Amino acid sequence: MEKGNLKDGFSPVTAQLWENNSRPIKFTGSLPAAPEIYELYKHFKLIYKALYNRFGSHLRIKINSTDLNNISEVGFSQIQEQLYEAINSWLNSDSFRPIDQKLREKLALDEEFQVIIEANDILLQRLPWHLWNFVEHYQLCEVAVSTSKYERVKALRKPKKNQVRILAILGDSQGIDVQQDRNILEQLPRASTVFLVEPSRQELDKWLWDEQGWDILFFAGHSHSQGNKGQIYINQTSSLKISELKNALTHAVSRGLKIAIFNSCDGLGLAQELSDLHIPQIVVMREEIPDFVAQEFVKYFLGAFSSGQSFYLAVRYARLRLQGLEDEFPGASWLPMIYQNPAEHTLNWQELCINLANVDTSIEDLREKIKLYIQERLSYIRVLDMANPINLGYIYTNVNVLHIITKHRRLEIEDLLKDAETLDRVDLSSRTRERLPGYEAVQRYNKLIVLGKPGAGKTTFLKYLAIQCIYNNLQNNCIPIFISLKNFAETLEKLNILEYITQELSLLEITNANVKVEQLLRQGKLLLLLDGLDEVREEHTKRVIQQIQEISDRFYNNKFILTCRIAANEYVFERFTEVELADFDEEQIVIFAKNWFSTHNTSTKAEHFIQKLKQNKSIQELATNPLLLTLLCLAFGDKETFPKKLSQLYQEALRLLLKQWDAKIYHERQQVCKKLSVKHKEDLLCQIALKTFEQGAYFFEQELVEEYIADFISNLRDIDPGPELLRLNSETVLKSIEAQHGLLIEQAKGIYSFSHLTFQEYFVARAIKQRSDLEKLVEHITQTNWQEIFLLTTEMLTSPDNLLHLMKQRVDALLATDEYLTKFHSWVNEKASSVKAPYTPAAVRAFYCNVVHDLDHDLIYNIVFDSGIDFTLTRNIVYILAHNPIIDINTDLKRAITFAYCLNLNNDRERAIAFEHGFKDDCDIDYYLLTRVLDIEIALDIVLVRILEITSQYVSNFDTTNYYVSDTDDTLQNQLQQLKDQLLTNESHSPEYKQWWEKNGTIWIQQLRAIAIQHRNIGFDWQFSDSQKELLKQYYNASRLLLNCLNSNCNVSKLKRREILDTLLLPFSKK
Repeated sequence: MEKGNLKDGFSPVTAQLWENNSRPIKFTGSLPAAPEIYELYKHFKLIYKALYNRFGSHLRIKINSTDLNNISEVGFSQIQEQLYEAINSWLNSDSFRPIDQKLREKLALDEEFQVIIEANDILLQRLPWHLWNFVEHYQLCEVAVSTSKYERVKALRKPKKNQVRILAILGDSQGIDVQQDRNILEQLPRASTVFLVEPSRQELDKWLWDEQGWDILFFAGHSHSQGNKGQIYINQTSSLKISELKNALTHAVSRGLKIAIFNSCDGLGLAQELSDLHIPQIVVMREEIPDFVAQEFVKYFLGAFSSGQSFYLAVRYARLRLQGLEDEFPGASWLPMIYQNPAEHTLNWQELCINLANVDTSIEDLREKIKLYIQERLSYIRVLDMANPINLGYIYTNVNVLHIITKHRRLEIEDLLKDAETLDRVDLSSRTRERLPGYEAVQRYNKLIVLGKPGAGKTTFLKYLAIQCIYNNLQNNCIPIFISLKNFAETLEKLNILEYITQELSLLEITNANVKVEQLLRQGKLLLLLDGLDEVREEHTKRVIQQIQEISDRFYNNKFILTCRIAANEYVFERFTEVELADFDEEQIVIFAKNWFSTHNTSTKAEHFIQKLKQNKSIQELATNPLLLTLLCLAFGDKETFPKKLSQLYQEALRLLLKQWDAKIYHERQQVCKKLSVKHKEDLLCQIALKTFEQGAYFFEQELVEEYIADFISNLRDIDPGPELLRLNSETVLKSIEAQHGLLIEQAKGIYSFSHLTFQEYFVARAIKQRSDLEKLVEHITQTNWQEIFLLTTEMLTSPDNLLHLMKQRVDALLATDEYLTKFHSWVNEKASSVKAPYTPAAVRAFYCNVVHDLDHDLIYNIVFDSGIDFTLTRNIVYILAHNPIIDINTDLKRAITFAYCLNLNNDRERAIAFEHGFKDDCDIDYYLLTRVLDIEIALDIVLVRILEITSQYVSNFDTTNYYVSDTDDTLQNQLQQLKDQLLTNESHSPEYKQWWEKNGTIWIQQLRAIAIQHRNIGFDWQFSDSQKELLKQYYNASRLLLNCLNSNCNVSKLKRREILDTLLLPFSKK
């Protein structure tokens, strides 16, 4: 708040969020005028002085009692409350609230930080900023003030002997007991203190110039401020202004003076003058302070600070403890304040003990050596059967994290189903949940646990962070240390983490690694990346957890990021924030694929891969897992297609999770699971999948799964049923499968599902194959959620002839009991048999079923495709003729007449000429294309049906002009022309046309229907009930499924294929 004052307001107000020397995040706003705060503080100061007049000489200030009036403590309490309300009301103003909200979004309750109020206005500096409810809300922060001008002083220090050097000035002590201050200082650990008791100016000046330098300057005695100037009483006869010590203090700062503590009254003026000398931290008292309060403050503050608390939290601790004295000493907790030089780091007691000279230079030297290590060990990845390692930077895709851990959610199955349901398939992934960029989570939290399923990319994420840090894109001026916790745990020497880091750095030929590591940790200069807590063997887990807890507590000002499989995370680190790696969404999948294939100089292959992926939902589900997405990219390979048998692709993915990937990471398991082979686990998963899927359950309760597991284990024959087997715990087996393989996951507390619906379907199909229970399978032929099961089972069977035969029988039986539907299909067969077209009979039957009732386009296309005809061309023509949304009777009659005329033309050249004359203005159809791919008879039937579907709706612009001259006398053609001639030439919306249509339209349609039936055997008014329509829908869907199974990459015999195709869509009596 550089410009402004309380009377006029502050604009702009700028908030900058800094983290470990990284570039700041910046917010701007303003604060309105608040003259009431100015008046309240003046009143507060007056009442405070009046209250403390009773202490007389027991204050650490020289005061004139004639200036004060007798004011009650009740009035003081009221003014405190009013000031608290006014300050928070001011900081909650509309113009400042966005800053407050942004800060709360970025800062976590469990991370330590400092709040520095940068302002030049003296009254603004004097305000009790600790009253801001933001500071009250965050328990690990404390507030300081500073001016807007500051700079960093490079200290030239000599080596130290592992002690904090303190110069303690015990000044004029009339009426106060500074001996208590001395006693406290003498008890400080690892401290060397020189006491100057009521020194002369010459003596004080001499010690300030001491070449060894000082860490802390301490003053106890009387002092006061006037404006921005301060004065201390060094003995009973002499006082000094700070300006009179300027040269000596400047030298002391250059020799490493870090902290100045003035345990005396009214020290703001002192702090302002000292800040001009760029002392990093200064502690003063805001107002006059009673002697006992001063003694208690220094006891609490230095006690906490020397015990390992950070400087800021030690001040906060002491300030809060003073509140307990306020019955006797009102306002005591309002007195301590920090004056901070924002250009300087805040050091703790341990850091003051060591030599900090040339620290930044040491960091840069270390970074260069570690950079080579990271480039060699962490910059490349090679997984699965990749031929060569790939540079991580080429393929890395930014990850997202979930704030709410999946297994911690308190949801019911109904809630999960609601979130998972999509248009055609249940989505078990986390793609739709609210997420945060992983990189942002790392910047936001100093202690972070990244949880994830197997193959979610946890290790890759940590490697990427190490690379970003060493190249100054993250945690500038810090050193990344990547630790495999498995390797750390298995060191023969059983080192602690500090010793392990030292050992690793020593291998890089870094001298005095132990000293440098501890120095860096104390300064908060390390980014510790601890990978794979779940990979640590059981016998080492307790020790490793203890080591992580100890080092993160002791060196809390560093950044710690720990990874663990979500199901294996059983220990709670109290100071760590947990997040979960989210599944890849569609955008991330696309980015990964493009990155992957670009490394092989085949960017066009990426587009093809993405296109193929979108065509198959089952494969697309697997792509949400980065490891399985890598497998899919490898499987796509040079052929630019996925394996013909998808069951083989799924089997490879499962083998990866059940055996190959797990074997690389884990060695020893829970004893109860060791006797479960991969085959046992596969059979168990088959049983769980089949039982849950038969119940229509995508989510199932933990208790139910454990029953299935217990039942499976009890029936195992190839395991000796000894005492240990009897103690097999089903929950342990469940957790083991979840943690090791990630095939079952806890979607909410006590509720499980398969990680992907694709895997559940695969295991169901495998179970059916193993049991040869095909009759039971075909009972589900009309259930859409079983379609994938049918396709997979057909692929897996050595000979699927029996299954396809059972499916055909089941399809045929659907309509067998409905005489009207059987009659309809008899007509379809009769009509199809009368048409000469370049398609199989089944294709033509499907075509006429669709033309009449628009029931199943895909079925027609699949059959036509199976006939070997150009699938794409046929599909486009059928769609244009049968499903063009623009209905124009005139145009359709012209088409019908031309088609009827062309029936009599056998010469291709004559037919082409007729098309050119008849349709030269009909721009939506390429009729030269039509003559090659669609039979004229079928085209004529399509148009006739289109016209018959028109009832009394009006159409636009009936053009009755004929564009061709025909010498052929054809009955159908002439009758159609006569109907066409009946239509009026008026606009369709004209009153005349409306009157004509209301009178003649129904008869006109009836005449057309009679002509169509007479000449084309088409146009019957088939009327189906709702139940019949539903039955037809099931029939056509089941027929399509049968055809899809037939056309899958299965080993069906030629005889069975021909038999099914020849009898598809035939009426039951004809088979």
